[in-house]
Amino acid sequence: MSLSIGQTLQGKYVVKKQIGKGGFGLTYLAEHQYLSQNCVLKVPNQDLQRDPEYAKFVQKFMQEGQKLAKLAQQRHPHIVRVTDLFEERDLPCLVMDFIAGESLLDRVTRKGALPEVEVLGFILLMVDALTVVHREGLVHRDCHPGNIMILPPERHQPERQAILIDFGIAGEMFPTTVSSKFFGNPAFAPYEQFGSKAAPSMDVYTLAASCYFAVTGHLPTTGLDRKLYSKNLVPPNRHRSDLTPALNQVIMNGMALEAVNRPSLPVWAEQLRQTVALLPVTTTIRVVRPEPQGNWLENLLGLNKPVPQNIPIQPNPFPHKSAKGIDYSELEKLLKSQEWRKADELTAKLMCQVANREKEGWLREEDINKFPCEDLRTIDQLWVHYSSSKFGFSIQKKLWLECGGKIGKDDYEVWKKFAAKVGWCHPQNYAWRTYTEFMNDTQNAQNALPASLPANKLIVIGRKVWEYLFSLAETCRL
Repeated sequence: MSLSIGQTLQGKYVVKKQIGKGGFGLTYLAEHQYLSQNCVLKVPNQDLQRDPEYAKFVQKFMQEGQKLAKLAQQRHPHIVRVTDLFEERDLPCLVMDFIAGESLLDRVTRKGALPEVEVLGFILLMVDALTVVHREGLVHRDCHPGNIMILPPERHQPERQAILIDFGIAGEMFPTTVSSKFFGNPAFAPYEQFGSKAAPSMDVYTLAASCYFAVTGHLPTTGLDRKLYSKNLVPPNRHRSDLTPALNQVIMNGMALEAVNRPSLPVWAEQLRQTVALLPVTTTIRVVRPEPQGNWLENLLGLNKPVPQNIPIQPNPFPHKSAKGIDYSELEKLLKSQEWRKADELTAKLMCQVANREKEGWLREEDINKFPCEDLRTIDQLWVHYSSSKFGFSIQKKLWLECGGKIGKDDYEVWKKFAAKVGWCHPQNYAWRTYTEFMNDTQNAQNALPASLPANKLIVIGRKVWEYLFSLAETCRL
C-alpha cells in the first residue's frame, strides 16, 4: 500500500504530496489538521512491502524509530525532530518536523563552489549532530548535501543555521525483491554501505564527500567506482587550485576508501577545527563587531575574538598538555619531519618519563592504568595529525575493536589478528618480526600499514599492556 493525496492518518495527518523516494522509503509532506502545521511522513516504499522479509523490516523500522523519538526528546538544534511513530493498516509511519529552507545541495547547485569558511561552518554543525547520533547507537547513513538543510536568515535562530534531516532508518536491511539494493546516494556513500552493517565510519565518509562537493562544486568519484574499477579519487584541489592544503588533506582523510583508514568522527572533527586556523587570514579573520555575541559562524569557528587590525594572525600551535610537565616539542619536530623510528623511540622514552619508569625503560599494566589522559591525548594527537590519521593510539584502538577486541577482555586470537594487520607479526604463521625488520618497512608512511605506529618497542612486554592501553584510550575518549 502507498499513501494517497488527501488521505488522513491517525485522524489528524492529511497527506498533501510526495516529496521524496528512495530504494527503501517514501516521504510525504503532510499537515497536522488540528495544529495547522506541516510535517513529513516517512513510510516503506511499495516494492519493499512485497518483499518476503517485509515483517523483519517493519520490526527494524519501528525499533530505530523509537530510538530517533528518544533522541528527539533532547531537542538537538541541528537534528530534525521526530514527533510521532505508528502503524496504520500494517504500514509503519515515522513523523518528523518539516524543515523549510534550502539544502546544501541546492545552494551549491545555485551558487557553485562555496567559500571554505562557510562550508566548514555547516560541516562542523553536522559533526556536532552526528556525534550525538552515534552516542545513541545510531548511524545516519545518508548525510549527503541533500539532507543538510540551511534555514533562511529570517527564520533561523543563530544556533540553528543548519539541520540534518531524513535518517536512513533500517537502511542496512537489503530486501530480495527491490531491484536497486543500494541505500544512500552513490555519489557520497562509501562502497561498504552497499552491503555491510551500518557503522559510524560511513557517516564520516559521507560528510567528507559532502564537504568535497560544497568547496569544489564537483561530485567526487563514487566509492563503488573506486573499489570495483580502481578509479582514483580526484583530490579536491584539482578542481579548486586555491583550496587550503590542510582542508584538501582533511577531506581526503575522511574519504579514505577503506573504513579502517578513516579517522574516527572525533578525530576528524579535530582536524577540521585545526584547519580553520590555517585558512587565509583575508577569508577568515574579521574585526570584532560592537555586538559581543558576534554571529553564529564567527562563534562556531572561534573567530569572534578581539583582533588588532593590520596584524596577521598566525596558526595556533598544536596544544601540548601534560599532567607531568613533559615537553613534547621534540616529538612534534620528529613527527613533522616524518622521522618515524626516532619518533617511535622517543614516544616510548617520554611515556616512561611520564610514569616515572625511566630507569626500568618499560611500562607495566599498573603504569598504564595510572597514565594521565592529558599526556596520552597529546601523544595521540601529535601522531594522528602528522601522519594524516594513519598512525596513533586512537587509530590502533579502532582497528583492534574492528578485529573483535573488547574493552576489559583478554583474547589472544584477537590480538594475533590485530598484530598481523598492523605488521608486527607475519600473517602466515604469526611469528613476531624484529623491531628493525618492522621499522625498515615503516620508514615511508606511504608503504606503512595503517595503525602500525606507535610500536613502542621499549614498553611492549605483552599484549596485556596494549589491551590496557586501548582501555585507557577508551576512558580518555581518544
